[in-house]
Amino acid sequence: MLKKTTIIAAFLILTSAAKATAIPIRTVYENDANSSAIELKVWKGYGLTINLMSTGETIKQVWIGDPSRFAFTSNGGLCPSSGGDSECAGGKATVIFLRQIDPIDFPVSTSGDGSTQITLLTSQKQYQFKIVPATGNPAYTSLVVKSDSDRPLPITRPRTPLPLTVEKPQPAPPPQTIKVPLPQPACCRFTPQSWDYAKWCDSEERC
Repeated sequence: MLKKTTIIAAFLILTSAAKATAIPIRTVYENDANSSAIELKVWKGYGLTINLMSTGETIKQVWIGDPSRFAFTSNGGLCPSSGGDSECAGGKATVIFLRQIDPIDFPVSTSGDGSTQITLLTSQKQYQFKIVPATGNPAYTSLVVKSDSDRPLPITRPRTPLPLTVEKPQPAPPPQTIKVPLPQPACCRFTPQSWDYAKWCDSEERC
């Protein structure tokens, strides 16, 4: 029983250590890599991989502006720098591994912070990144370039419905009393010839 408990405890410790030491991967998409200047740090003792497997592209050639501080290798052959065959049979690399090296005295101008530019010529397009030497614990050790078709769709938040305003019914106006004048009774006035009817008047000649 004690042996079984010891094995389980050791497994949990190893699993936790693996999770703690996992280094995150940096991800960009094709259009972002082509349209914006992306700065990549290459940590001393760790290096950096540039992975194009998700795009389906193959790397044909790689150029580093100042090769006095960085070196690279690939997981496949590259095309020769000379020659006009852009579709050479050897250009099958999909991953480039960059690492820092001790500075070499090259007759080239170098930047103050040791940064330079790396260019990747693939079967479809060209990528350019700024690479900077760094020391300490790395924030990432791999850059994965993904196809734009893998980009997640933006999350749209549902619109908050506007409050429904209901107009209160207006009270009906009070009934209006219309006074209709009553017909006035007729009065009669006798004359020797006949009876004559006339409307009521204020005269004293009443029936």
